[in-house]
Amino acid sequence: VAGVAYAGALAMLYTFQRRVMYFPGEAAEVANASTMRARHGAAVEGIVDVFVPVKDGSGAVVHGYYLPPLPLARDRTTLVLFHGNAGHVAHRIWLCAALRTATGGCGVAIMDYRGYGRSDPRYAPAEVARASLESAGKKSFSSNAASPSESGIHADADAFVDHIAELGRLNVGRDIFLVGESLGTAVSVSMASRRNVRGLVLFSAFTSITDVAVMAYGSLVPGPLLRLLVKDRFDSLGLAMNSNNRTNTRTSKPIGPLAHTPLLMFHGDYDDIVPMELGLELYRAWPCLNKAFVTVKGRGHNDLYDKGDEVFRSVRNFVQSNQ
Repeated sequence: VAGVAYAGALAMLYTFQRRVMYFPGEAAEVANASTMRARHGAAVEGIVDVFVPVKDGSGAVVHGYYLPPLPLARDRTTLVLFHGNAGHVAHRIWLCAALRTATGGCGVAIMDYRGYGRSDPRYAPAEVARASLESAGKKSFSSNAASPSESGIHADADAFVDHIAELGRLNVGRDIFLVGESLGTAVSVSMASRRNVRGLVLFSAFTSITDVAVMAYGSLVPGPLLRLLVKDRFDSLGLAMNSNNRTNTRTSKPIGPLAHTPLLMFHGDYDDIVPMELGLELYRAWPCLNKAFVTVKGRGHNDLYDKGDEVFRSVRNFVQSNQ
């Protein structure tokens, strides 16, 4: 009987794991850009809503905010922020404003993954939703259009970055830095492994979701079995190691986008959700020698920014030295 119950529990875990992995904020909580301007004033000067069709066949539409570079900025450099697994873009608008200020007026963009906030075709302007359906060749939206998954999130991120590049007249490899928080670090690493970006800033990064799951639940489910059950793996370490294993036959140096992508990482030494050792493992495997790891003393997973001066000063120096 116990064995049957255990097997049933594992089946439930496999079936419903995305419900305990993704915690989308409600669309009603996400204010439009005009409301954000009224609330935050000059801190979000120029903010606009962005709705982007995702051309993955689902009909998905993602929503985000774009804060263009300020007149004082020295060029068009833009930071694209991918947030963690909980909440939505409105929760991070203060962070967008802080990053723009810290970097001397760089542009900042942030998006919600499908199913988060207003990243749902039901909340998109009619013409955008219609264009998304037409590109998918469908008459109605699939359930995947508002259900987050690893493949869907990567498609969302690609579509959003392409749109921001077009909107800001940017060259992705020259002008765009990716900023990731927790889950968003894996989104950033994946994108950087497939296309050139100017650099990465990662907060509370991990090696893979499977490693996080094993550390959290390994006492309940044997590690090898748990690894088999995880659907959305977000294997950042695997991407870094793959880049390390691909070398120039003449120079023996790593090749591929990650080998040329500068990296700045922050991790709290009191993080009990993503232990710092996972972040350090990813850092050590990173193939680009232009990298730095900042231990934020006395901080956990969700309070790194409490030491704002230290964090934002490091971000500013990293961006300016790699512009």
